[in-house]
Amino acid sequence: HVYGGHSDIRFNLFAYNRAEGADAHGLNGMGGAVHLSAPSGTFSNNTVVQNSSGRECGGGGVSVDSGDNGADWIVEKNIIAWNGQRGVICSGLAGPSIIRNNLIFGNNVSDRNCTLVSSRTLATFENNVEADPMFCDPGGGDFHVARASPALAGHEPWGMYTEAGCQIVPIVPSTWSAIKARFHRAE
Repeated sequence: HVYGGHSDIRFNLFAYNRAEGADAHGLNGMGGAVHLSAPSGTFSNNTVVQNSSGRECGGGGVSVDSGDNGADWIVEKNIIAWNGQRGVICSGLAGPSIIRNNLIFGNNVSDRNCTLVSSRTLATFENNVEADPMFCDPGGGDFHVARASPALAGHEPWGMYTEAGCQIVPIVPSTWSAIKARFHRAE
């Protein structure tokens, strides 16, 4: 939970977190990975995967809460994927928050939910893309991206990562006899 003052949150991995119960501000299970309720800040170049919220509409990935005073958040160049209860959710009364240039994919319920409340826009969505981030081995906890990932630099406007993290596996020429021989030795 980020509350009070200006905050810059960059280059982090938020994985396998769950928000439950009420906090000191009475918020129940908002933002499985992170709940942004400070007056202003930047949340960028983060990877937010496989988090969940205790609430169906609580933002399993990122929750941007403007509260009564409004918030001025910039949420950009993040990968927000495979989170429960929505990838990004906005709540509160107002705030000129901007959600832009994010790769948002495969989140449960929906990828985002930032609607109108009291005739004021909660957030502006700009240039976000829904595409598989192509992690190297998400099942094994490796959230580096493959060479063909849309999250790599050069795939503007996103470019969350500057280089691929998956190792190239060399192909070694072999014969069927050699393969059988290796198999029999293993037994």
